[in-house]
Amino acid sequence: MIQAKSAQRQLFQLIVGSLLILLLFTLSGCSTISEHDTKTLSDTHKISEKITTLLISLEELNKQAPDCLYENFKDDYKAIKVGLNTLSLREKAKLQNADTIKMVGNLNSSIGKLIDLHRSGCLSTGEATLLQKQFNSLIGSILTLENAKPQPLF
Repeated sequence: MIQAKSAQRQLFQLIVGSLLILLLFTLSGCSTISEHDTKTLSDTHKISEKITTLLISLEELNKQAPDCLYENFKDDYKAIKVGLNTLSLREKAKLQNADTIKMVGNLNSSIGKLIDLHRSGCLSTGEATLLQKQFNSLIGSILTLENAKPQPLF
């Protein structure tokens, strides 16, 4: 139980950090950033759908072992990690994109913490619901940041 609370606290800290990055980005005037990228938006939405599907499934199972065990969701986590790796590589290839890279890194770390939490035991409905809200905030920050970037001139 202590391990689960620690993982939730770390996940919350990552989300708060990402929201602070978004706030600083907004206040800075957006002068040295990459351009708006619809592929980033699309890929982020796809990852969001995979995370939501996973968490809704866990929410519905509400600690009903053995169905809720981590081993039954390995393929879901793998698909999310592959999507995040692809998004991360794309974002790192862009110039002046440090804020988005950091946010995607925070999302990746949060998934890692979710995996650790799930490996330690099944999630309750309440835990899955709380985690969904936290992931929505983190993903929403990435989408908001990308939408705030200047549109390409061509």
